[in-house]
Amino acid sequence: MSSLAIQLVLHVLRFTFTAYAILVIAHFALQTFFAHRHHRRFLRERGLPTEPFTPSVDVVVAAYNEDWQSLKACFDSLLAQEYAGTKTAASATRRTGRSRSAAARSS
Repeated sequence: MSSLAIQLVLHVLRFTFTAYAILVIAHFALQTFFAHRHHRRFLRERGLPTEPFTPSVDVVVAAYNEDWQSLKACFDSLLAQEYAGTKTAASATRRTGRSRSAAARSS
């Protein structure tokens, strides 16, 4: 085979593989787009939430020999949070027992 024929074959192969790559990328993009549309319509038709998932946040307040006023302020600020996924747990220890009463007053 002459070098001209080899060059022609290489050129045709390069063009073919480039066209195939463009076709595969376009197919993937269209498939992703229509799958997303179908998924959103599926959720809408069944009345399921279409908003993204909101992860939960756990807040742990550990206190030892703290004043009940500062604990009450801390608990009140945690209860005033507007984030839907917040969970609060409190662990307070004091010899007089005033910390437990602060937790009870803030709820």
